Amino acid sequence: MPPSRPPARDTAEVERFRPGGVVHALASGLLEAALALVLFGCSQLAGDANPGLAASLVVAAVLWAALSLYSLAVGALRARVWGATLDGDGVVVRGLAGARRWRYEELSAVEIGGGEELSAVEIGGGRTRLVARDGRTRRVRGVRGPGQGRRFRARVLDRATRAARRGSAPAARKPAPREEGQAMPATPGRAGPPPDRGGTARGRGFATRAVHGAGAPVPAESPLAVPIWQTSAFAFDDADRYAHALRQPREGFVYTRYENPTTAALEATVANLEAAAQGMATASGMGAIATVLLSLAAAGDHLVVQRDLYGGTFSLVSSVAARLGIAATFVDVTDPGAVGAALQPGTRGVYVETIANPTMAVADLPALAKVAGAAGVPLVVDNTVASPYLCRPIEHGAAVVVHSATKYLGGHSDVVGGLALFADAGLYHRAWRTMIDLGVSPDPFAAWLVLRGVRTLALRMERHTENAGELAKLLAAHPKVERVYWPGLPGHPSHAVAARLLDGYGGFLSFDLAGGRHAGRRFIEATSVARLAPSLGGPETLVSHPASTTHRQLDAAALAEAGIGEGMVRVSAGLEDAEDLLADFTDALEVA
Repeated sequence: MPPSRPPARDTAEVERFRPGGVVHALASGLLEAALALVLFGCSQLAGDANPGLAASLVVAAVLWAALSLYSLAVGALRARVWGATLDGDGVVVRGLAGARRWRYEELSAVEIGGGEELSAVEIGGGRTRLVARDGRTRRVRGVRGPGQGRRFRARVLDRATRAARRGSAPAARKPAPREEGQAMPATPGRAGPPPDRGGTARGRGFATRAVHGAGAPVPAESPLAVPIWQTSAFAFDDADRYAHALRQPREGFVYTRYENPTTAALEATVANLEAAAQGMATASGMGAIATVLLSLAAAGDHLVVQRDLYGGTFSLVSSVAARLGIAATFVDVTDPGAVGAALQPGTRGVYVETIANPTMAVADLPALAKVAGAAGVPLVVDNTVASPYLCRPIEHGAAVVVHSATKYLGGHSDVVGGLALFADAGLYHRAWRTMIDLGVSPDPFAAWLVLRGVRTLALRMERHTENAGELAKLLAAHPKVERVYWPGLPGHPSHAVAARLLDGYGGFLSFDLAGGRHAGRRFIEATSVARLAPSLGGPETLVSHPASTTHRQLDAAALAEAGIGEGMVRVSAGLEDAEDLLADFTDALEVA
């Protein structure tokens, strides 16, 4: 049997990081030396004529000479001494004391200072440092500033991941960097059961062996589907690493209420689709909305909110937020001027829906972002009805995007979840803390179900939109229908805005029956293909009566103000054959 070969070394090109400003430091040193010479020459000219001035010039010349020596020394150190090198085995950090190699398996995290999240670490000015598993730290003088620091951290993670894979250890646990510090991959070779801390596993009792098991293998190969990490907490090999992760929870998985690998994969995927910097998953859409709004506003603050709003959000703002001392003004967001007029000194957010539920009014996001941005107020957009396939609000100036992932993102009527996406890391940090305090983090299996749905989002949205268009044309031509609300119809008030902002008009529509409340009830009870049920975005076509279901929180006056008639029927077009849906609606209209 041939002898086993050691793991191949990483043959990738060695990468070097050097501090910038070498030319600047050398130039400054030379200029300062020249100035010192000029001052010394002037002191000689002053001579005996003005001894006081001559003495002052000599002192100034000495000081500038000292500054010159300092600048030249810094330039030389930057050019010849300070720096960091990445190779296949670890990080080599060079300094005045010589070079020190840190193997990837020794590292606990790469931290970047100067950010709010690392105040406990007390490294400022954008300095980068390595943190070892035993608590030792080393500043990397060759890497300074958040931009270079993030690049350095990403490259360390990439190389550490490859080293871990070669040692049959798990790959890096995160799909993308999420914080100003980042955990390193698990120590190579640590797959399998936990370490034996006394005695042998074979000699332990039955219950002990049943509780701890034999350890699950962690394959070096990447699975096609994201695994479900169905665990409430994660174990550590040493106390220092555990303490560090508790101080910086996003630098390692500690507790699933804080973060979970499956949830992290969902957050990174949808953040990428929404062109967001950060993503945060929650247990429901209302959990995402409540988390975002309560992270922005506190007692005495003010919100500007869309008038024709999803009923759950209306209840949150008008009831829960009001009890917490947060005031709100409801406005017609199709008029950016009205939004601007509603802003107050204490306004902390403007909240709108890309496509309103159920009037289908489309918000002019660029215009609203301009109004909110001029006042320094973040624009929060509920993008549930559009989905990122049809619209990406951050591309139009939104600061935060929220989703009920129960709807189109999940897409199969089998999961409840929510997401919030952030253009700015600062807003994300505040919301994440609020989410932890509220306890609205998602279950890993629910996150996996949403992630599974996202993979077919593009295909489903095309079919949803096609079926909604066919139904809208049928309804618009029927004598029992007074009005159809679907932005794809040329007569819809938001058609022009929708054509400019959306990549399609969506699978959600509503219509007013001439017979009012009773006609609406007869219609929704007469369909046989379409189902009478709440929610939207699933494979089944669903019908409902907003006045008695989703908007039951609104009284008659509020319904009228929101543009919701008592005979309005809301339709979520599913994925069935269009011919079957058209026949079903035609039959139901006959008895409406």
